[in-house]
Amino acid sequence: MQNEVVELEELHKMKDGFYEAKKLEMKEFKQMACDFVVKCELEVQSLRNGVNELRSSFMDLKGNKRNSCNSEIDAAEARRLRLLAEKESVCRNVDSNSQLKAQLQKQLQSIM
Repeated sequence: MQNEVVELEELHKMKDGFYEAKKLEMKEFKQMACDFVVKCELEVQSLRNGVNELRSSFMDLKGNKRNSCNSEIDAAEARRLRLLAEKESVCRNVDSNSQLKAQLQKQLQSIM
């Protein structure tokens, strides 16, 4: 009888250790997911700032059209179009990352 009690206590300690390890693992995973989201949000904001800067520059160039040469305007327009394409790509990436985040959160919730 005493051996059974000792075995049950050891089993209980092993279970506690296992659950603590899994709890730590989930906490680390959650932190990694949060860090990834923050990194993506910062990257998106940086790209938005760049697009806004270029948009402003383009508007300035448009306003000074008489004084600017056509090649500068054409170059700015080409750059604007490239940035808009990059912005669309980043938006798709953000959407994909949002879906990944939702999946990771769902997995985390199912683990908990």
